[in-house]
Amino acid sequence: FSHDPSIKVVSCYSELRELQVLHDELLDILAADETLQGHDIVVMSPDINTLAPYIDAVFGQQPDSRKIPYSISDQNNLMTSPIVQAILSWLKLPGSRFTVNEIMSYMEMPALQRAYDLEESDIETIRFWIRNNHLHWGLHAQHKQKLELGDNHLHSWRYGLNRLMTAYLMQQDVSLNAEFPASDCLLNQSDIQLLGRLHHLLDDLEYWSEKINHSATLAQWQQNINTMIERLLKLDDDEEWQLKPLREEMALWQTQSQRAKYSQKLNAELIHYLLQQALTQGSAHHHYLTGGINFCNLIPMRTIPFRVVCLLSMGNDRFPRSDIPLQFDMIMRHPQKG
Repeated sequence: FSHDPSIKVVSCYSELRELQVLHDELLDILAADETLQGHDIVVMSPDINTLAPYIDAVFGQQPDSRKIPYSISDQNNLMTSPIVQAILSWLKLPGSRFTVNEIMSYMEMPALQRAYDLEESDIETIRFWIRNNHLHWGLHAQHKQKLELGDNHLHSWRYGLNRLMTAYLMQQDVSLNAEFPASDCLLNQSDIQLLGRLHHLLDDLEYWSEKINHSATLAQWQQNINTMIERLLKLDDDEEWQLKPLREEMALWQTQSQRAKYSQKLNAELIHYLLQQALTQGSAHHHYLTGGINFCNLIPMRTIPFRVVCLLSMGNDRFPRSDIPLQFDMIMRHPQKG
């Protein structure tokens, strides 16, 4: 496109970098054409919910001299809820590496803190333990072996917890245990209780990782997910309200499966897809054409009133969209005309 300046293709190494480059490009475009306004520009993406945090981070944190008015359309508030995101991510626990960042993001949720009696100061203590004992990922050696990522227990959660326990039990006699050398951290009685609560949380996550790794009927999935929520979270009224669409969707599954007399077992990957699709489509807020640059989902015919059209996150894993066929969709198995 070297002879056509109206079309430009840019490749970036991350979504955040995409937004940073886009912001600079739009500043240049607006500076070059005084008749062009923010509402003349549309930025579309196959999944605007994924990009929304990066959009706010780049476009919302600029100094006044570089600030460009913008609005985000089609954003789904349910899909930005930390609790909903956590529950969806728990359906992927069988393939999870249990990274430090992943587990800490769960512990930052107030609902999980209430369930495991964790305070903000406890979270900071756990962060200190993680840094001091060089924890990174993996529950234990067997977990890493199951993922075919080696069988070394170093830097795993079990290794770090055992080092902390060794430090408490042996005090200065660190040479008594060669497999788990004592940690440099000094632990008191309250720290040991916190260590027990952390161990309890990791055990629960490991249990559900194994539990949901088996296929089940829709009715069984409804029961499993509701039980998992009750075990891992202690919800207040507002948080319970956030999960209302999720519970209603699962109840609808059971009603539909009973009517269709469908009793086949489904795996966790398909259940994750069904929930994500239902929540994404069920609560999108369309703040479209409200002034400023319009960020929105990639939908046909939306580009008609705009003078500048930008596309983001067009990697082969996002575009074109690939819909997973439903296992129990009998119509798609035997399509008929009319």
